[in-house]
Amino acid sequence: MNDLIDSIKSELESAALQSRKVTTFHFQVLKHASELEHIDKYEFCEMVGMKESFIAEFDKMMRLSRYLKGQDIVLAKVI
Repeated sequence: MNDLIDSIKSELESAALQSRKVTTFHFQVLKHASELEHIDKYEFCEMVGMKESFIAEFDKMMRLSRYLKGQDIVLAKVI
């Protein structure tokens, strides 16, 4: 799990330089939702260096992921 967290944190740091941090946060949470299912949302945001306000964004992306799965919508694998 630490490798995943480090990878997401790195993506967010790079995105901040291009004013894409929020979009990248949403994308990374959605992309890795199945791996993040059992992680505490507060801990996650702290570990990746995001403000507490992003806890709600984390919840939104996790709910969206569950909704998509419930609708049998599969996102294309991102390399």
